[in-house]
Amino acid sequence: MTPNRDERRLSTLSLAIPKTGTLCPLYRICSPIRVVLPGLPNPGEGPDFTHAKILIGDTLWAGAVELHLIASYWYHHRHHLDKSYDSVIFHVVWDNDAEVCYPCG
Repeated sequence: MTPNRDERRLSTLSLAIPKTGTLCPLYRICSPIRVVLPGLPNPGEGPDFTHAKILIGDTLWAGAVELHLIASYWYHHRHHLDKSYDSVIFHVVWDNDAEVCYPCG
């Protein structure tokens, strides 16, 4: 799915912000976060960025990153049913209106 203009702006903004900080998702305990590698933009189908590395607390995560203006777009775009999104380790959203998880939890 081709990202819309607003998601492209979010992508541009996300590349300009500092790569360290504290991650405080709505339903999680706050943890230090550091973007080790932001990943490569994906021009085709699937997650927006691939091959990213993100350190959350003491755990290094490697995989894909998906961007949405609104968290619930994950479900509207049916990513939870698309195996090409199984590699997503980080979901960047502007408006966290819903908890997003895989069907297996």
